[in-house]
Amino acid sequence: MFTNMFYTINFSIEIFFAIVALTFAISTLVLFIINRQCRTITNLLICNTASAVILYYVTFLFSVAYSLKEGWSSYQPACILRAYIFIVACTALCYSYLIQTISRLFFCVFFKYKRLQTCFVHWIMILINWILAFLIPLVPIIYDGYIFEIESRLCIPTTKNFPSALYVICVPYTLPTCTLAVIYGIILRHIRRSSRRIVSFVAETSRATVTTKQTLPNYKREIEIMKKVFVLMNILILAGSFYVVSTFWNWIQPQTAPTFLCPIAIEMITIFIAVMIVTLFLMSKDLRTALVNYISCLR
Repeated sequence: MFTNMFYTINFSIEIFFAIVALTFAISTLVLFIINRQCRTITNLLICNTASAVILYYVTFLFSVAYSLKEGWSSYQPACILRAYIFIVACTALCYSYLIQTISRLFFCVFFKYKRLQTCFVHWIMILINWILAFLIPLVPIIYDGYIFEIESRLCIPTTKNFPSALYVICVPYTLPTCTLAVIYGIILRHIRRSSRRIVSFVAETSRATVTTKQTLPNYKREIEIMKKVFVLMNILILAGSFYVVSTFWNWIQPQTAPTFLCPIAIEMITIFIAVMIVTLFLMSKDLRTALVNYISCLR
């Protein structure tokens, strides 16, 4: 009785966040398509993330639907495929944030190379993002990493298979997150050095006043954007933290691992992905303004 109540409450919370996330993700795509002012490179990359969010939650809701039916332990069709798509979506999501940071690197550090700032280059990065998203999750299939896990009632990459779970932690999750952090540091270092050069240049000559007025606001904008990237990076870290804990707990002391740890790990991923897409949407002034304008027109 208590177990059924736990899973009912757990799935209800996850379904709520899934609906919220899908609403914001679909709104992002629609606004990008129908509103010209929203068709910027930044919003294009947010749409890429929104597509991964939609794929994740559609797959997740299908899995929840099977898990809430009677006979859930014996009837789980296309289990491996659903677990595979689950990781495809998570991989695409993590690498989409990496692409956003690489884009800021192009605009802030390599601003002289205008070709790197074109839509064509960003579409190529998005294409590579999805190729990697479908190729990287193939490896756990070799190790039988995709199974139906009774503790979570979902078809997921199990934390009980350590080689497979470690691969999922390292390649789809840790690698893009660490690379993102390194690029974040490079951009911040470049901004600080450039700001110091501008200030010293102003002190030496009054002629630099015009240059300063044109340059400083750009770096201020980059600092604000990097603050947002830092917030998103922390959300990404929190999203996968419980899955990492669950994996190493099952490896070190498998007999003592609590049964609720796995469902909580999936719940944390589901909740924080929703927080990510909502945060991304609210951080985009173009998307916010367009949504407010359309709501005002409907009234």
